[in-house]
Amino acid sequence: MYLGSPTVSTKQLARARSLASLAEAAERYDVHPRTLRRRVADGTLTAYRIGRLVKVDLLEADAVLLAPIPTTVGVAGD
Repeated sequence: MYLGSPTVSTKQLARARSLASLAEAAERYDVHPRTLRRRVADGTLTAYRIGRLVKVDLLEADAVLLAPIPTTVGVAGD
């Protein structure tokens, strides 16, 4: 499937991008939907409007919201 094609349906685009509603994404990341709206407003997360629905790309949200917690295990000098 070529995403630049004018014949790509909205459903195909949603599947290719793993789009989810703000409520679905908020539940997945255990945050309030308002948190996602703030990230969209400050530009750190892209939102896509499909008709009246607002959706976010879950792969992009993973990159933005999931950060590893640093650990001191195995650090030299301990």
